Amino acid sequence: MHFLASAYEFAMYMNIMNGPNGAKKVATDVESFFSQDELDHFKSINYDWLQPAWKSSHTMRHILNVSGGSDRATYFASVCYYSQNGNLSSRKRERNAW
Repeated sequence: MHFLASAYEFAMYMNIMNGPNGAKKVATDVESFFSQDELDHFKSINYDWLQPAWKSSHTMRHILNVSGGSDRATYFASVCYYSQNGNLSSRKRERNAW
Protein backbone atom coordinates (compact mmCIF):
# COMPACT_ATOMS: atom_id res chain seq x y z
CA MET A 1 0.00 0.00 0.00
CA HIS A 2 1.27 3.43 -0.85
CA PHE A 3 -0.04 6.86 -0.14
CA LEU A 4 0.36 8.95 -3.27
CA ALA A 5 -1.95 11.71 -4.31
CA SER A 6 -3.86 11.44 -7.57
CA ALA A 7 -3.52 14.23 -10.12
CA TYR A 8 -6.79 15.71 -8.88
CA GLU A 9 -5.76 15.52 -5.21
CA PHE A 10 -2.40 17.15 -6.00
CA ALA A 11 -4.10 19.96 -7.93
CA MET A 12 -6.48 20.55 -5.03
CA TYR A 13 -3.49 20.69 -2.67
CA MET A 14 -1.76 23.21 -4.94
CA ASN A 15 -4.90 25.35 -4.99
CA ILE A 16 -5.09 25.31 -1.21
CA MET A 17 -1.39 26.09 -0.71
CA ASN A 18 -1.27 28.78 -3.44
CA GLY A 19 -4.77 30.15 -2.99
CA PRO A 20 -5.78 33.30 -1.15
CA ASN A 21 -4.58 31.82 2.15
CA GLY A 22 -1.25 30.55 0.77
CA ALA A 23 2.21 31.79 1.60
CA LYS A 24 3.63 35.04 0.18
CA LYS A 25 0.39 36.16 -1.47
CA VAL A 26 -0.11 39.69 -2.69
CA ALA A 27 -3.34 41.41 -3.67
CA THR A 28 -2.73 40.94 -7.44
CA ASP A 29 -2.32 37.13 -7.26
CA VAL A 30 -5.01 34.92 -8.78
CA GLU A 31 -7.47 33.10 -6.55
CA SER A 32 -6.33 29.56 -7.40
CA PHE A 33 -3.50 27.79 -9.16
CA PHE A 34 -5.71 25.43 -11.25
CA SER A 35 -9.10 26.32 -12.73
CA GLN A 36 -12.20 24.17 -12.26
CA ASP A 37 -11.91 22.93 -15.88
CA GLU A 38 -8.37 21.77 -15.18
CA LEU A 39 -9.46 20.07 -11.96
CA ASP A 40 -12.20 18.21 -13.85
CA HIS A 41 -9.65 17.11 -16.45
CA PHE A 42 -7.26 15.85 -13.74
CA LYS A 43 -9.98 13.50 -12.47
CA SER A 44 -9.72 11.53 -15.75
CA ILE A 45 -5.92 11.41 -16.32
CA ASN A 46 -4.68 9.85 -13.11
CA TYR A 47 -1.90 7.28 -13.63
CA ASP A 48 -0.15 5.37 -10.87
CA TRP A 49 3.43 5.04 -12.23
CA LEU A 50 4.82 3.60 -9.01
CA GLN A 51 2.97 0.27 -9.14
CA PRO A 52 4.57 -1.01 -12.40
CA ALA A 53 7.99 0.44 -11.49
CA TRP A 54 8.22 -0.94 -7.94
CA LYS A 55 9.74 -4.38 -7.48
CA SER A 56 11.29 -6.41 -4.70
CA SER A 57 14.98 -5.89 -4.08
CA HIS A 58 17.75 -8.27 -3.06
CA THR A 59 21.24 -8.08 -1.64
CA MET A 60 24.13 -10.46 -2.39
CA ARG A 61 27.56 -10.41 -0.77
CA HIS A 62 30.49 -12.80 -1.21
CA ILE A 63 33.65 -12.45 0.87
CA LEU A 64 36.84 -14.51 0.63
CA ASN A 65 39.56 -14.02 3.26
CA VAL A 66 42.92 -15.78 3.29
CA SER A 67 45.48 -15.37 6.07
CA GLY A 68 48.49 -17.19 7.33
CA GLY A 69 52.16 -16.91 7.97
CA SER A 70 55.12 -18.15 9.92
CA ASP A 71 57.31 -16.86 12.74
CA ARG A 72 58.93 -14.34 10.42
CA ALA A 73 56.06 -13.07 8.23
CA THR A 74 52.29 -13.05 8.03
CA TYR A 75 49.89 -12.35 5.22
CA PHE A 76 46.24 -11.49 4.80
CA ALA A 77 44.20 -11.09 1.60
CA SER A 78 40.52 -10.30 1.19
CA VAL A 79 38.18 -10.12 -1.79
CA CYS A 80 34.61 -8.89 -1.49
CA TYR A 81 31.79 -8.74 -4.04
CA TYR A 82 28.63 -6.81 -3.14
CA SER A 83 25.53 -6.51 -5.30
CA GLN A 84 22.25 -4.84 -4.41
CA ASN A 85 19.39 -3.85 -6.64
CA GLY A 86 16.96 -1.25 -5.43
CA ASN A 87 13.24 -1.02 -5.69
CA LEU A 88 13.54 1.57 -8.45
CA SER A 89 17.22 1.32 -9.49
CA SER A 90 20.32 -0.87 -9.24
CA ARG A 91 23.80 -0.35 -7.91
CA LYS A 92 26.84 -2.63 -7.80
CA ARG A 93 30.12 -2.27 -6.01
CA GLU A 94 33.25 -4.39 -6.07
CA ARG A 95 36.11 -4.01 -3.63
CA ASN A 96 39.46 -5.72 -3.45
CA ALA A 97 41.78 -5.25 -0.49
CA TRP A 98 45.25 -6.75 -0.40
